Amino acid sequence: MKKLVLILGLFLSLSANAQAEDNSFKDCDFIIYNKCISCNTPYAFEVGYDVNCTSVCPNRDVLHEGSGYYSRKFCFLKQCPDDKPYRHSDGSCYEDENRVPRWDNAYKGFYDMFSDDNIERQIHNLAGDNNQCSPSEPLFYENECFSCNETQNIPISETECRKCSNRQYIYSKQWNRGECVLPCPPDKPLKRWDGKCFSCDEKKVVPLETWCNFDVDCDVCPNRTILYAIGGNIPSILNCPLDKPLMDAHGTCYSCETEQYVDLRWNSDSCNKICPNRYLDTTNDSCILNGMKFKPDEK
Repeated sequence: MKKLVLILGLFLSLSANAQAEDNSFKDCDFIIYNKCISCNTPYAFEVGYDVNCTSVCPNRDVLHEGSGYYSRKFCFLKQCPDDKPYRHSDGSCYEDENRVPRWDNAYKGFYDMFSDDNIERQIHNLAGDNNQCSPSEPLFYENECFSCNETQNIPISETECRKCSNRQYIYSKQWNRGECVLPCPPDKPLKRWDGKCFSCDEKKVVPLETWCNFDVDCDVCPNRTILYAIGGNIPSILNCPLDKPLMDAHGTCYSCETEQYVDLRWNSDSCNKICPNRYLDTTNDSCILNGMKFKPDEK
């Protein structure tokens, strides 16, 4: 009986937490990168299709950049507010014409994507005669010596990597190269591109190592979503709330019942997996409500 009560209590606790998470976003026009975004935000944000922007926010329009899979569509305010009169090339509005970082820029903006923006760079000693390194820094690479606790990945041979029992050698077929890696601890398994480790519960976006985008499996947190792309340091984001569980390629959350087209380029597997009532239109990687068809003129 006691065991049943404990299980029931745990279930109620999880349900309450999930509901609290959902409620925290209930008044949001958009949920993007685990942030509540209003139609009145002065900053532009990316959308998959024009209607994703304009049908929700009549006060916004869409700026097109590029074409095809390399296209980008920015949802921006039609009229900049008086206190932010300067228009950036993506449509964002700023108060200072000399400072125009985008709101979802990985390194600056009106909110930080990281919990800690300080990228620590370690100082390494130069190798001695005949490229010899000391026992305290046994790894040799490009005339420098690295310790076994070096946080950055080191592109050395597997044999050289074996000098450190706490490191592992990972080979990427896509990049045709291997690197000597310091694994993250169990309580912080999520590795940022620079080697810093985070817990799975990190609230902000964690840009991952480039090879996570190809053939190295970096999906270590079931409570997070990785958005794959054509290249770069792809983001790891907390999962969308339960009432809007489907995340598009731009980090925006949608309900399974929405009639909106959901752009899933490079992330098509999540369509029917997350929303059984939807299907993937493979001609454009759009996740669509069953019974509806994609109309090209609604891009």
